[in-house]
Amino acid sequence: MLIECGTRAVLAAAFGPGTAGETTYAERMLDRLTSGTLVLLDTGFDGYSL
Repeated sequence: MLIECGTRAVLAAAFGPGTAGETTYAERMLDRLTSGTLVLLDTGFDGYSL
């Protein structure tokens, strides 16, 4: 999920089987990001180039 920190509004969400993995779902939401967006990622994304 992409959540706005101040208001906690849900900006985007991706769903599917647990076997797909978090990075698969993250790729589905990349188009929701704009230039200048600050994204805080979970530790599982440190070795994955997005």
